[in-house]
Amino acid sequence: QIPHKSRDYRTILDLSYVQKKDGKPVAPAVNATTRPTAPEAAISQMGSVLPRMIIAMAQCPDDATIYFSKFDIQDGFWRMINQIGKEYNFAFVMPTKPEEPMQIVVPTSLQMGWVNSPNYFCGASETVRDVAEDYAEAPIGDLPKHHLEEGTTPSRDERKKLVEANELEAHRALKYLLEVYVDDFIAAAQARSPEELTHIARALLHAIHDVFPEGLMSPDDQPVSIKKVLKGEAKWSVIKEILGWIFNGETKSIQLPEEKVKQLVATIEKMLRSREGTSFHEFQTLMGKLYHASIGTPAGKGFMTPLNHQLAKTPKKVWFRRGSTQRKALELWKYLLSDAMAEPTKAIELMPASPDYVGLVDASGEGVGGVWLSGNKQIPATVWRLEWPDEIKQALKNATLTINDLEMAGNLLAWLVLEGMGVEIKHCHVALFNDNKSAVSWILSWAAHSKGPAGNLIMALALRQRMRRASPLTPAHLAGELNTMADVASRSFGYKPEWKCNSMDEFLTLFDRLFPLPNKNSWQYFQISSRIVTRVTDALQMRPSIMEEWKKLPKIGTSISRTGASFCNLGELTRTWTARPLSTECTTSPASPDGSDRATWAEESKYELEQYVQRLLPLRRPSRWTEAKLPSTTT
Repeated sequence: QIPHKSRDYRTILDLSYVQKKDGKPVAPAVNATTRPTAPEAAISQMGSVLPRMIIAMAQCPDDATIYFSKFDIQDGFWRMINQIGKEYNFAFVMPTKPEEPMQIVVPTSLQMGWVNSPNYFCGASETVRDVAEDYAEAPIGDLPKHHLEEGTTPSRDERKKLVEANELEAHRALKYLLEVYVDDFIAAAQARSPEELTHIARALLHAIHDVFPEGLMSPDDQPVSIKKVLKGEAKWSVIKEILGWIFNGETKSIQLPEEKVKQLVATIEKMLRSREGTSFHEFQTLMGKLYHASIGTPAGKGFMTPLNHQLAKTPKKVWFRRGSTQRKALELWKYLLSDAMAEPTKAIELMPASPDYVGLVDASGEGVGGVWLSGNKQIPATVWRLEWPDEIKQALKNATLTINDLEMAGNLLAWLVLEGMGVEIKHCHVALFNDNKSAVSWILSWAAHSKGPAGNLIMALALRQRMRRASPLTPAHLAGELNTMADVASRSFGYKPEWKCNSMDEFLTLFDRLFPLPNKNSWQYFQISSRIVTRVTDALQMRPSIMEEWKKLPKIGTSISRTGASFCNLGELTRTWTARPLSTECTTSPASPDGSDRATWAEESKYELEQYVQRLLPLRRPSRWTEAKLPSTTT
């Protein structure tokens, strides 16, 4: 018996049970002797359903409205009939009192406890979705009426809004998305009329009944859960709870249900107050819920590193002592959950895409630096640098810090520089190139396996992203000569005599000479304030601090320009380089005399970014939701 959300428990046949006599096995478990013959491809889409819906919503025009409907299959596994003669594999003895006769049950349907059941069932439910999509392609009005379609009719107010919007959106074609998660069928539509919504509902209902016939268990048996239809779950609506999240098709946002947030916050507060500690099982349960919550509050992934370290220890009890990184992480989660309730997360904040701004960053033993360039949006071409304080240099020599730690600090500083430049970051996509694979992987997964300062730096970066409501940060590894711009900035404190610069003017003169901008413009320089430097170096050295300090920052720094703003992207910069001989001052490898190898750098970096973005996108499924098809992560 396992817990169930709508009743006390659900009884499941344990087919992993090994039959024993006198403590010795006499028959192996059914699951252990099962051959994996079920279609594995049937469940390959499950993990992509929620991300695909979020991305589809993010790609919808701002002035369009999305309506949602959903259906649940009642007693789904019991509708899958076993092959004749194979049902005895599921035979079991009913529990009885000693004086009662033995009762043997031979189920003719799939059992929830069988290892192959999910794959077989999903094969059927995925077929329903495919059939529904074929039906939906029929002209509006061609599909026959379905006796359950009245349960999908929108409310009077929503019908009125839809009719009024039709006058403004008559030029738009019907766009829809059909998804299935095991036994939950989900429909989303950007429609112009109630008739279009009815058409999509009919397509899905007819497909369900084609694969899961009516009257299977009794004359009035329905495969669709009538109870949930009567509760209004099938009704087309702009706001709908789907897979544990509340989708809003008008604001294009998602959020956790309020009750779930209250329960999570109460659990966190209880753990923070507890003097007796928290059982490992309770902590493990909370971690599962936090990972689910991080789907719609991505900054939360950045708070998980210290909690993951605690989870890996598998202690009997867990404490969250004052000043510990684990306590900071839970406090940040408490803030994040409350903030997300006050301002739901926009779908565009969750969708990776080509960058609006492009940054390059590098850290060395003597300093850190980088550049910011235009992407889809224009920003002044800006270079920045910082010489590490002596204590950081010494910590690196003593192996208290690693170069990976300094590179991660460089990523945080680069983000802060972008904030300090005063550009619009809200809902913008940012790419950050780095030649350190560890730092790239830490941002990509928002987690670090090391127990050094990386976890603190990741938490600070994640929190700043949430504060500015930016879209996902795209990190990318960039090795080779193109990263020389960031290399020169981080090594301009004595690494090479020809690169050493004692002042900002000297450095800008060097940078303008090595990396000339189009039209002979000059680079803008960003000077980071001492208070920000202290905050980052304190995090590097893991000094006691509170994460509240990262919510509200002092002045980050100052932009200094000698000739006014110059806007430049990576491609334009590369073309400027190609037009002049390559300086041997900024490379250690042979280069072609005509600069042809440099002409490919921008293309290579663009390709690298595209690969990272595609890896972050969910598996592709055919959809008419937008004209542009979703990129595929499969080959």
